[in-house]
Amino acid sequence: MVLRVAVYCVLGPTGNDDHYEVIQSILREGRLPMAGQYAQAFHPPAYYVLSLPWAMLGGPRFVEVFSLLLSIANTWLLFVFLGKTELLGSERARLHAMALTAFLPQFVVYSILVSNDSLSMLAGTLALLAALRFQSAPTVSNAAVAGLVAALGLLTKGTLIAHAGVLLVVVAVVSWQRLTLRRGAASVAVFLALTLSLGSYKFIENEVRYGRPFVHNMDFGQGWVQAQRPTITGVRSLIDIDLVKLLREPYGERREGGWTNPQSVPLLLYATLWHPYVPVSNFRGTWQRTALLAQATYLLAIPATVLILAGWIIAARRPRVWIPLAFFAANLAIVLAAGVKYDAWSCFQSRLLFPSFAAIVLGYAWGIEAGIEAAGRRGPALMRVTSVVSIALYAAFLTYFGAEISHVVMKTLG
Repeated sequence: MVLRVAVYCVLGPTGNDDHYEVIQSILREGRLPMAGQYAQAFHPPAYYVLSLPWAMLGGPRFVEVFSLLLSIANTWLLFVFLGKTELLGSERARLHAMALTAFLPQFVVYSILVSNDSLSMLAGTLALLAALRFQSAPTVSNAAVAGLVAALGLLTKGTLIAHAGVLLVVVAVVSWQRLTLRRGAASVAVFLALTLSLGSYKFIENEVRYGRPFVHNMDFGQGWVQAQRPTITGVRSLIDIDLVKLLREPYGERREGGWTNPQSVPLLLYATLWHPYVPVSNFRGTWQRTALLAQATYLLAIPATVLILAGWIIAARRPRVWIPLAFFAANLAIVLAAGVKYDAWSCFQSRLLFPSFAAIVLGYAWGIEAGIEAAGRRGPALMRVTSVVSIALYAAFLTYFGAEISHVVMKTLG
């Protein structure tokens, strides 16, 4: 929490996407904008409407306070969940999962900017908690809670249709398995009624205005979209894991209208998960000065990535594990589908998966638990090495924040 407050104190409110423009338009015109009016107006309106009182109080910096509060709330929920969930059995694994939640730069920074990312991350966490709650206690009231959470997601960001779909599957499957036909049908009906009646505004507006429910800002022919292409140049772009290429060019290079990219979906997802591939807001110190920190982070993140993937595979057969994995898989499927459709590198940013961040840190923790078990059979050396590398990764994260905060402070002081 302290880190997030410290970042807020120096982080400029506007990232690479100008979400405040939408808030300004609502204040100025007294109505919600159509999808094609502004670059970010294609998003559903929940974040922008909830931000209005903050904008009236003090402009973008006050809206950034709202994002900070959402970030703190989401972090607290994740900490409570990781500390208590029966999906984890090791205290060491819980602590490592909390550390990744606390310090991962992309997760921290994008949760504080003036952006609907902050609300979408919280809505994604709430969706997982609502799904697990219904699985534990399948009642009509819990189905109603799940419906309200699904509606919040649909009112926040289009990609959260994935979470609404998974919630529907959880409610339907658990109702079929554990409830009478009448009570199960009532649970599904209540969920659908709340989700569709409260969450479908933007999709109905798009259908009326544009003749289709799903509209993206890349549908309107902005020049910057072309500058992000090509990302996919063939099958190789979908399977390329040549990390050496990323180490040689650890940042996107600025060019007119956009940034270069490695033309590899796995490398883009990897780079934008573990370190800012392009500078964010006024956090540009490390990007301008040195590539060493990015390169070191990408190397140190290799074991963490292996732990996440291995953790998902090893834990897949455990009870209830399918629920967080389903959220992540559905989220990833929508991100990949949009990326393939528009062939723009920004569609492949890992921050678009942060509504499913709990699944990422759970995979990390499950991988650590598997390492602890293996260390018990083969000796503790493997686990010691894993712990040292993980701590070094957290140190790299904190080094990034220290460098960026000091850069902004020194620049402000002149």
